[in-house]
Amino acid sequence: MTQLNLSHYFLLAMPDMQDPYFARSVVYILEHDSNGAFGLIINKPVATKISEVVEQLDISVPEDWQDRPVLYGGPVSTEQGFVLFETEENDGQISGSNKVAITTSIDALNTIMHIDNQQFLLCMGYAGWGPGQLERELQENGWLTVEADLKILFMTPTDNKYNQALKKLGIDPAMMSNTGGRV
Repeated sequence: MTQLNLSHYFLLAMPDMQDPYFARSVVYILEHDSNGAFGLIINKPVATKISEVVEQLDISVPEDWQDRPVLYGGPVSTEQGFVLFETEENDGQISGSNKVAITTSIDALNTIMHIDNQQFLLCMGYAGWGPGQLERELQENGWLTVEADLKILFMTPTDNKYNQALKKLGIDPAMMSNTGGRV
């Protein structure tokens, strides 16, 4: 049996998901293999702005990033910051795929923020699944999956990412049912 690999996919929470951490979430999956899955929720802003976080790190914030929100990346290690960004190369300090990388380095964040037209998200915490856990949740109709889209990931307003990802699947959000198709 072939191992399911959802790396560089979005997970979209089904409308009936009751888990407060994941309801209406879009999760970008960075890694998925037989050991489990690792991803970041990309559509849930927290009250903190990027400028507030980086001021504490003694980093200057370019004006166009001052009011951007920090995102709730998931319920694991919520004190840890993760920078998700577009890249052309992997220098060994970052991991990712399909021109998307992640880092926890403060120096890398400082560099990324000062590159013209650089797209990035700053997330606090991450979402993680143990071996077979995500596959079970998919079987139980907890998630829809769709290949990730850089435009949705980095350029779509946070409050519209869920609907845009559903539309990528050809689904009108207004027509979604709260129940899945499998019994």
